[in-house]
Amino acid sequence: MKKVLFASALAAVLGLTVPAYADTSEADCRAMFAKIDVGNTGWIEGAEAKPYLEALAKAGMKSADANEDGKLNADEFLAACMKDTFKGMAE
Repeated sequence: MKKVLFASALAAVLGLTVPAYADTSEADCRAMFAKIDVGNTGWIEGAEAKPYLEALAKAGMKSADANEDGKLNADEFLAACMKDTFKGMAE
């Protein structure tokens, strides 16, 4: 415990940043998906998908749209969301 505290204090003194870890829960991501999927189709597609597909590409996660059909199902969305790819987008 003392080593962790010392390392944290040393990092703070030296002005180092500690890497952020994903903090978006599965429940948060499911709620976000439900909010975006206004037609309750189980897919985010068309105009509603565009900003999320762009965020995936920007984050280097284009493969999250596994079948490259230009739409995201809940599993594809959750996998990316829980890595904070969409943080702040649908609030």
